[in-house]
Amino acid sequence: MAIVLNKVIANKKSNRLAAAISLILIALVLLSCTSQLHSNTQLRIGTNIWSGYEPLYLARELEYFTDREIRLVEFPSASQVMRAYRNGVIDAAALTLDEAILLLSQGYHPRIVLVMDISAGADAIIGRPQIKNMTDLMDKTIGVENSALGAFVLGRALELSGMTIDQIDVLPLNVDEHHTAFIEGRVDAVVTFEPVKTALLKQAGKVLFDSTEIPGEIVDVLVIREQFMKDHPESVNIIQQSWYRALDYFSNNTKKAATIMSPRLGLKPSEVQTSFDDLTLPTKQQSEQLLTGQQGSRPELLNTATKIYGLMLKQGVKPSTVKLQSLFPQEQPE
Repeated sequence: MAIVLNKVIANKKSNRLAAAISLILIALVLLSCTSQLHSNTQLRIGTNIWSGYEPLYLARELEYFTDREIRLVEFPSASQVMRAYRNGVIDAAALTLDEAILLLSQGYHPRIVLVMDISAGADAIIGRPQIKNMTDLMDKTIGVENSALGAFVLGRALELSGMTIDQIDVLPLNVDEHHTAFIEGRVDAVVTFEPVKTALLKQAGKVLFDSTEIPGEIVDVLVIREQFMKDHPESVNIIQQSWYRALDYFSNNTKKAATIMSPRLGLKPSEVQTSFDDLTLPTKQQSEQLLTGQQGSRPELLNTATKIYGLMLKQGVKPSTVKLQSLFPQEQPE
């Protein structure tokens, strides 16, 4: 009888142990699935350093979204942001409109969800003190990032100055090399943007050309992969709401916002504020109007995209034939 009882007790202990192990295994599987779910639903946004993108980081600092919802990934240059988007490392990217068009032409299905800023002097060609104007750059060296934006700005500056690309020497430089190359005298001018523009002006640099000469042509947008938008519309809502909350904070608490932004941009708070003087930050209503138009009319940004696409073709960027309407949240009329 004792032997039988001992066997029963042993079996019960064995069953309890097996049940406990099973529960642990089930918990681990569920945890793994949950982690995978969070990984798949987290919106990964790629940016490079640029004043117009900084409200994204302000929103993060103000905890308008969580790291589980949105992850901001900073890259040294726009070229690397685009490469990460192509390779699926990120789901969204802060880009200029011409860069978004280029991704579209390459079959990567970006959709614009925010008009972030419109450059009104923040993009510029900065020359050394002795260079007086664009024509003084003939046979001189100009540093420029090997990106759609760099080619676009340089091409437009040369065109408006009556010059051609074969009249200058182009030195490819990532944006994080612009300041050093200028200071060391390796270039006579550089195609750059804020915050590098402000840093170079402090080194006696001279503005030879800026985006005020091509109003409305340099527009920064946030694009999200079309499939991600379809699968996770809530992520789009979170980033849009967070962006506009950050703009409101910046408008109502400019000095505090500039202090928060200062370390990342490498500028003094007062310089941060100045860097935004050359940018237009559309309100929610203005951004939506740019993207959707009014009463069935073509969106203004679609008209801008059409113009930019034509300029890209003229400059020899040669993106394939694209349906620009597919960049927008809803299909737009031809």
